[in-house]
This record gives sequence, structure tokens and C-alpha cells, in this order.
Amino acid sequence: MDFLKSLATDSKDLSLDSITGAFQGSYQNYLLAFLAILLSFFLRRVITDIVIGRLTKLTKGTENKFDDLVIEALERPLSWSTVLLGFYLAVQALHLEFGETLSSALSDDTAATFTKILSVAWILMLGWLGLNLCDVIGHGIELVTKKTENRLDDMLVPIVRRSLKMFVGLIAFIFAIQNLGYSISALLAGFSVGGVALALASKDTLQNFFGSIMIFVDRPFQVGDWIVAGTSEGVVEEVGFRSTRIRTFSRTLITVPNSKIAHDPINNYSRMEKRRIKLRLGIAYGTEAARIQAAVNAIRHLLKNDERVHQDFWLVNFDEFGNSSLNILVYFFTKTTDWATFMQHQQEIGLGIIGALETLGVELVRPTQTINLRQDPGPGEPPPLEEVLKVACPDGMKYPVPEGENESESSADENDEG
Repeated sequence: MDFLKSLATDSKDLSLDSITGAFQGSYQNYLLAFLAILLSFFLRRVITDIVIGRLTKLTKGTENKFDDLVIEALERPLSWSTVLLGFYLAVQALHLEFGETLSSALSDDTAATFTKILSVAWILMLGWLGLNLCDVIGHGIELVTKKTENRLDDMLVPIVRRSLKMFVGLIAFIFAIQNLGYSISALLAGFSVGGVALALASKDTLQNFFGSIMIFVDRPFQVGDWIVAGTSEGVVEEVGFRSTRIRTFSRTLITVPNSKIAHDPINNYSRMEKRRIKLRLGIAYGTEAARIQAAVNAIRHLLKNDERVHQDFWLVNFDEFGNSSLNILVYFFTKTTDWATFMQHQQEIGLGIIGALETLGVELVRPTQTINLRQDPGPGEPPPLEEVLKVACPDGMKYPVPEGENESESSADENDEG
């Protein structure tokens, strides 16, 4: 705007002869400016077709993709930087002539304004290059994380890439503002006041952010793990800055805030080294002790010689006298932790145990209850107390006899004597 105002004011003092004389006396400088711009586009074509083209052919012959990404990141910013250089040289050439012939119309402030614009363009060009290099750095980190067994690192790569791009963009913005003449300190002061209000308004967001940091540091699970976090159970699909996505076994998707996951206990079934199988076999009452011992030995022999069973620890013992059966406890672990394979092994081992018991003639029973029915004798004379006491107090134990019974017994004895 200052340039246009000065141009409008100073143009009143310019005559047609002075302007014509200026153009006649400065055609060499305009020619130099034009040649600078033309040369810059020619140089851009040379860099793009010859330099970058040959480097691309060389990098395609290598197995490493890293060098291809570096060339791709440098190509466009480097080629367009030559055009900026041409415009800078053109402005310098025109500025020399303006200072001599049209100093009142196009002052040094105008040239300084063009210089600031070109400086900002250079900063944006460097920022563009930095953003491209962030992708290269992200690819390098991705190559490193693929060598690790933890798949949570793979989710960390895009987060690191986005963070680097935000940082580069912020630095480029600050330098651009500085070159335009604005005060960064005042801008940062304004950001600090607004930042306090923003922090108070985004308390939950900050909690989720720090929760995600705890997840990446502690690594209680990784992508693809089967976990139970609070009331949520399923397979982890994605871990982000704000939340974690869990795919349930009913194929629904649960989004859990990272702050909640950081505080809840996490049960990671995918970290199991082995899977447990616990069986309680009920044998019918009346089975001989020898058969029970033979059944225990047969099951022990079966587990000991099965390569699918983890041999570090297992138990087969007669356990208890149940309400409806004699129980044998079978407790062991399988080597596999895969759910489908585990179920297949459990089925095959269980069928083997049933076959061994059938060979020994041992019957497995299900929980049952026996009810004894009797007819109600109905109202009538209760049995004599003497008979009841004989049953209740055997072996000639002394017991008290009611007074009425003693009197009846004594009178009966007197009658017998008479």
C-alpha cells in the first residue's frame, strides 16, 4: 500500500519526457532482469532433466529405497529455488536503475519490500524442503521399527512424522513473520495468554495426550494384541494421541480414551507364554480304587508323552469326594497360545483321555442327586421310649427315665411278684 501511495503521489511530478527518458536510458537493466529470469527457468530445466534425472536413474539401480526418497524430496524445492534466485537478481538489477533515474517514484523502500517478499519465499521454500525431508526421516524410522518385534513402534512412526512436520512448519512461520517485520515476542506473549485459556479448556485432551505417552513408554500392549482394559475386550487396532481403538470379538469398534487406559488395569492375553487347561473328571461312586489309580496313571502317561503339552508343570491326581462323583483333577498347559490351535489341541487331548478311561472301564458321570422316597405312616402311637433310648444310647449307657415310666415299671414288677 505504501508503494502504491508513493507511486500515486510522485507520479504527479513525473512528466512524459522524464518517464520516456528513463526507459530509454535503462533498457540495459531491463534486459538484464529479463535474462536473469529466463536463465533461472533454463537452469531449473537443467536441474530437473539432467541432474535430478541422472540421480534418479542411479538410485533406481539400488535396492535401498531411502536414496530414492531423498532425491524425490530435493527435486521440486531445488528446481524452484533457481527461479527465486532469478527473480532476486532481476530485482537487484532494476533497483540499481530505479535508484538512478526514477528515485522519486520507486524508492529504496519499494526494493526493500520486494526483498522481504523474496526472503519470505526463500523461507517457505526451505520449509517445503524440510517437510519433504520429514517424510524421508519417517521412512528411516519405519525401517528401524520393522526390525523390532513390537508392532506398537509401527504406530509411533506416523505420529513422529506429523510432529516433525508441525515443528518445521512452526519454525518456518516464525522466521517468515520476523522477515515481514512483526514482533515475535509480542506474538508469543499473545499465544501464552491464549495458551492458558486453551489449556484449561482442553484438560481432557492433555490427559489423553500424556496417557498416550505412557502407553508408548511402558508398552503394555501393541497393535494386534488381545487385551482387556476395564470393561473393553478385543484386539488393538490403532493407538493414537487421543484414543486407542479396540476391535471386539463381535466385530464392533470401541474407542477408549488413552487417559482411561493409562489408569485401568490391562490384561494382555497375547503376552501369555502358554495356555492353561483345567479339567475335573467325575467318576461314579462304586468304582474300585485300583481302577481309579489306573486311570490317574493312564492320564499322566498320556500328558507326559504329548509334545503339545508344556512339560514344566502339570498335575493329575484324585482330588475329592464330590456330591455325586469321585473327582480327578487334570491340570496342564499347552505350548501354543493361538486360540484356534489351542481349541484343537484341547479337543484332541480330551478325546484321548476319554479313550483311555473307556479302555480301563472307568465310567464318567455327570452331577446327579439321589432322592429316597418313603410312605408317610400317618398319625399313630409313637414307639416306646424304652426302644428309642436303646437306639440313642447303646452299649448299656445309663440314661434318665421319666418319673411316670418308673412308677409304671415298679407297679408292673409288684404285680409280677404277686
